[in-house]
Amino acid sequence: MHYTSIDIKNFRGIKSLSLEGIKQFNVLVGNNNSGKSTVLEAIFLNSGPTNSRTYNIIQNLRGINNLKSFDTIFYQTNTNKQPEFKSKFTNGTEDRSLKISPLFKDNSISSMSSINQDLVGVKYKFTFKKQGKSVSFEAINKLNQEGNNLHIDIQTPKNYQESLKGVFLGGRNWDSNDFLLSLEQILVNRKKEELINSLQLAFPEINELSPLQSIIYVGTKESNSLYPIQIMGDGTNKYIKLILTVSANQNSIILIDEIENGLHHTKLSLLWEQLFKIAKANNNQLFITTHNAEILEGLLPVMEKSPEYADDFGLIKLNRNKDLKHTGTAFTFDEMRNLILTDNEIRGW
Repeated sequence: MHYTSIDIKNFRGIKSLSLEGIKQFNVLVGNNNSGKSTVLEAIFLNSGPTNSRTYNIIQNLRGINNLKSFDTIFYQTNTNKQPEFKSKFTNGTEDRSLKISPLFKDNSISSMSSINQDLVGVKYKFTFKKQGKSVSFEAINKLNQEGNNLHIDIQTPKNYQESLKGVFLGGRNWDSNDFLLSLEQILVNRKKEELINSLQLAFPEINELSPLQSIIYVGTKESNSLYPIQIMGDGTNKYIKLILTVSANQNSIILIDEIENGLHHTKLSLLWEQLFKIAKANNNQLFITTHNAEILEGLLPVMEKSPEYADDFGLIKLNRNKDLKHTGTAFTFDEMRNLILTDNEIRGW
């Protein structure tokens, strides 16, 4: 099940934004502060209502480590501007919505306070519509009595099973434990040889990946021993972790923020080719942000070699005008290619 559209309201710096024409493989571009990362966060929250880690993940990726910073997910930190997401999915399989309300010390869910001093948590209300039937449930994410930890209380309907799984790789702050779990999952599924073969297209010297003592170790043809993945360069490290994540997850929504960080331009087409191939085989949907023209140019030879990917690809250009209104414009691969080949700027500058 993949997204085909999402409406975002009152979330972080986005007052209102509607995105249509979403594909299996999506690249988001736009100027600074156009909302690219915020869109990924909205999709992530909407994709994992029963995952207690989603709120912490999006806050930590922005360096927001204060447990009391619940107001930062409300539009311009105003708790009277409450976030709401509405989304549709492939073949009309499901409609879903998520509403987020503030929770204050007196257990009320509304306040006229602009300082939000008494804000201790948030309340989520999820609504799903499948085959004409509607299902709703609520979750409360709040500070414990000591104020030093978060507690989430989810009351899902009987026999409810979540149909979406979101995976977020944000900026430079990636959780090493998540990649360790991904590698372990690949070993369980006996997909290690496929993973190594994919990596060798870009790095022929790699012939081993192993989880040892809570660390991923890498082996090469030139070395008689394994060594921690951290010893490798940032670009190689990132390339491996991207392929690892897409390989380990199936039927998932994978969100990658600022994919260009650390990657050398000579590896870009190989990376795109492998991401598309593996995501297609695993039925994953990709949302990727970038500022880098070389990232987009790296797509061209991939589509020429495998034109079947073009119909599943979409470029989404985000814009924030002087009135702080956000808009999103969708481009097909052919439209993006024509803009690139005629030297038109499409990244939002």
